[in-house]
This record gives sequence, C-alpha cells and structure tokens, in this order.
Amino acid sequence: MIFDYDSELGIMYNPKDGMRNVSFRQDTFLTMMRTIYQEIGPEKGSEVFFKCGYDCGRNFGMLLNNQWKKERIQLHDKITRWCEFDSQVGWGKFISNIDLDEDNGTLSGNLCIRDCFFVDIDGHNEVCAYIKGYCTGVMNKLLSNDIQLTCTRENCPMKNTFKSECTFKVAFKGEE
Repeated sequence: MIFDYDSELGIMYNPKDGMRNVSFRQDTFLTMMRTIYQEIGPEKGSEVFFKCGYDCGRNFGMLLNNQWKKERIQLHDKITRWCEFDSQVGWGKFISNIDLDEDNGTLSGNLCIRDCFFVDIDGHNEVCAYIKGYCTGVMNKLLSNDIQLTCTRENCPMKNTFKSECTFKVAFKGEE
C-alpha cells in the first residue's frame, strides 16, 4: 500500500510527500461528475473535464519531475514510473506501449488504462475526458513537449461494454 493512515486524525496520506489523500467509492465520484456533466451539457462538460484533468496532470507531472530531478531519469523511464505509480492508486492499470525516439524527436504508440475508474457506463456519460486531460497534462510536463492523446475507440468501454480498456494514441501535437 502506498498510503498511510493516521487513525487519530482520520486521514490518509502519501508518506513520500506528506500530502493528504482521500478515498471515494467509484459510484460516488461518478455521480458527482455525472451531475456536473448533465448540468453544463455534453460539449461543455467534456471541455471542462478535459481542462480540469489537464491542469491536475500538469501539476502531478511537475511534482514527479521535481522528485526525480536528482535521479536524472531518462524520459522513457519517467513515463514507465508514472504509469506504475498511477496503477497503484485505484484509477486502473496504466500500460505504456510508447516509443520515444529522442534522437529523431518522435513519439508514437499507445497509452492504455485497463478498468479505468472514470468510465461511466451506467450513466452513459463520457466523463472520461478528465482522464484524457490528466494523462495529456502529465505527459506534457514529463516530456517537456506538446503531447496529444487521441481516443482510439477500438477498446472503449463506452462504445463496447465487452471491453474494459481505454486506449489512447500518443503523439507529439501535429504528428497525428
């Protein structure tokens, strides 16, 4: 377990940085997001969730970069370590099939999230724009570049309930 619990204060926190964390049931969190999404409409809802996720992802990417500054980690390893961390916090299993060629300045491949926490199959709302924004923000900060994620829809649980994996094509912006 990566979090500690202080029973006297009733708080959960990350021992590496001392930051407080909170645990939600998935249905509670999705109900909150679904309500916001429905109140502001699908187009605005997706835009707001993406921006919110993006800002949160950039913030977390900056935190990771600061933690790893002294280790001089290679760019590809940053992505791997980020995926390992976020796979341990209940959002789903992050799988990176990304090819980063620093010599040629190219980036290609897929980022997959198996059993993604943000999929709202019951409400049929695409609140998953949050996780797309989050991953884009983290990767932009870790790679110091303008990254674009595109939902491939081939494994999208919102489109095919027999699937359980969100898959995003990853590329530098403008290279799709």
